[in-house]
Amino acid sequence: MSNQVANRGLGEVLGEVAQLVDSGMSFSDSLSNHPDVFPSLFVNMVRSGEASGNLDEILKQLAGQMEREKSLRDNIKSATFYPIVVLVFALIVVLAMLIFIVPVFLNMFPPGMALPLPTRIVMGISDSIFNYWYLYIIVTIAIVYGVRYYLRTPSGSRAWDKIRFKLPAFGPLLYRTVMARFTNVMATLLSGGIPALQALETAGPASGSIMVAEAVEKTSEKIQEGKNLADPLGESGVFPPMVVQMVAVGEESGNLPEMLSRVSGFYDEEVATMSKGLASVIEPLLIIVVGCIVGFMVISMYLPMFIATTSVGG
Repeated sequence: MSNQVANRGLGEVLGEVAQLVDSGMSFSDSLSNHPDVFPSLFVNMVRSGEASGNLDEILKQLAGQMEREKSLRDNIKSATFYPIVVLVFALIVVLAMLIFIVPVFLNMFPPGMALPLPTRIVMGISDSIFNYWYLYIIVTIAIVYGVRYYLRTPSGSRAWDKIRFKLPAFGPLLYRTVMARFTNVMATLLSGGIPALQALETAGPASGSIMVAEAVEKTSEKIQEGKNLADPLGESGVFPPMVVQMVAVGEESGNLPEMLSRVSGFYDEEVATMSKGLASVIEPLLIIVVGCIVGFMVISMYLPMFIATTSVGG
């Protein structure tokens, strides 16, 4: 595989893994030397397959899990790609108008002419970009790095979770994506023979939500105290009733991996359906927003001419 992989970096990693296995190290320990390529979920599943002598089935389950994960990412990208492109295009258009078009109109207005408020706002923004462009760059870089640093902290990640799950249109989609990822990872780990506590330790962070990770951590503590899995999940307030009820059914029937797999499949389908519907809803809204922004700037520039023409005609 190391000679056939198209990705050069991955090929080198696989070559090193092969050398470690050839030297007598187990496959899972060899993979654990490259945590940036093989996450804990992958390593733990392989280790379970080695212990049970069922490595081929474990790798098939991992392949299925990774395919579902890629499908989730593709659905999110398809729902967010168009809005991002349109907003970037709108920003470029606005900056081009402020830098190249607004100054041309400024020379057309006679000195001392009383300008309406929208025109003064656009002129002020254009003038500030010309005279203090470096401040815009510094402030933008500071905001980007400041936000990224804050989001990496526990409090920042928690605040972002609360905000993004409540976003119009996108909030429900992101929340279902997190639930699909958590239940999918849990189902894969449990079906691979990983103990419930160890599966929770891996599935919580793998969900991509610190709120879910913290709720799972508290659930693990309560399981160690003798409680079942469903009740602490329900008490956390993070997981929807359907997930809690399916977990309870799975525990009672002794078929928890299958129940979690069904929940994961349900959320996968919902994410796919919602991502397709969002594109049709967001497209006209973005066109209206961009049209309003550009229209405001155009009207702001032409408004003094309309006023002057009306005054002369009067």
